[in-house]
Amino acid sequence: MLLDNRVLNDAGHTVTEFVTHRAMNRPAMGVPEPIRYTRTRVMPVDLEALREQRRVVDGPDDPAAISFKMLRTQVMFWLAERGGSCIAVTSPGRGEGKTTTAMNLAIHLAAEVDYTVLLVDANLRAPAVHEYLGWPGVRGLSDHLAVNAPLEELLLHPQIGRMVVLPAGSPVLNSAEMLGSRAMADLVAEFKTRYPRRVVVFDLPPVLQATDALALSKHVDGILMVAAQGRTHRRDLARAQSLVGFDKLIGVALNRSTG
Repeated sequence: MLLDNRVLNDAGHTVTEFVTHRAMNRPAMGVPEPIRYTRTRVMPVDLEALREQRRVVDGPDDPAAISFKMLRTQVMFWLAERGGSCIAVTSPGRGEGKTTTAMNLAIHLAAEVDYTVLLVDANLRAPAVHEYLGWPGVRGLSDHLAVNAPLEELLLHPQIGRMVVLPAGSPVLNSAEMLGSRAMADLVAEFKTRYPRRVVVFDLPPVLQATDALALSKHVDGILMVAAQGRTHRRDLARAQSLVGFDKLIGVALNRSTG
């Protein structure tokens, strides 16, 4: 994964494209104190396997991990300027690395001293976060929206920093209606107010594949667009950006991985 202000055009050459960029110099931070989760179910993950699969990049000298730290800083500056706490990660199409980006962004945000992070898999048609983390058959967001399953029973702590995960739950066909529902709007509002020092990261479906991303995007504070080097066409990126609106666009993350 690489932060850049370039995407690929149809001929495979790099072209200048919009991206928000902030200075990266920040004061050194201490190691966050661990939180003891008493109401959230602990669901450990195999971090070593995730690192080998490049699902998680957190090595101190890993160039991809350094890029995610830079991305974390950009996102935090962007939210601080606007007073927001909820962001969505999406992409023009499939296979451009948005889920891997959302997961790693959440992990690196959870390393902040002053913040906790909630990662929400809002890709209700084709959820992937639970598969990446090795959690088959877990309930999640769709169960809350469809049958009002208590949120406290659905949240999972993967024992990664200060991060909690709300999986997508069972795939559904009426995902756009669910994400655009009053219940979803109320849930996002609750996320924004329940914990004042929490950042919420939504993994959304691709913008050009369905209307799901647009249904939820109106409720979040900012949107991070992921483009894949060698895969994303400039016209698709431009169309996706236009659909979500430039006023909420945090920027574009140029990704060299897929997933």
